[in-house]
Amino acid sequence: MSGRNREKEVILTSLAPQPIGPYSQAIKANGFIFCSGQIGLDPRTGQVAGPDVETQARRAMENLKAVLEEAGVGFDSVVKTTIFLKSMSDFPRVNETVRKRQLQTFGPHGGGRGGRTDSDRDEEARICAATEF
Repeated sequence: MSGRNREKEVILTSLAPQPIGPYSQAIKANGFIFCSGQIGLDPRTGQVAGPDVETQARRAMENLKAVLEEAGVGFDSVVKTTIFLKSMSDFPRVNETVRKRQLQTFGPHGGGRGGRTDSDRDEEARICAATEF
């Protein structure tokens, strides 16, 4: 694999919740940004943004926006989105929340997994973005 650029950059911003384990908010590598999952946690207070899935989804999107901006891109660079839900019955409300945020340019996305999210919150969003097109 000689000749390939194997550099990677750790992305970290104080405008999103800080990692609580051995991972980063995102990694920029080979023209892509791979974001860790974000939940509806307010980075200033460390508390869940609200009791309902819509408020949590809005906060998760703001967290992802902050991570992307730290990496030098915006939502228009997103090429893949995955949203995990504690309950699939929340999908229409979360989908509408994302649509209202004018994030319909997210490209392919998946959702799923009733039951527990990684964080045991109502939702968790993960994205991948491209730095160049």
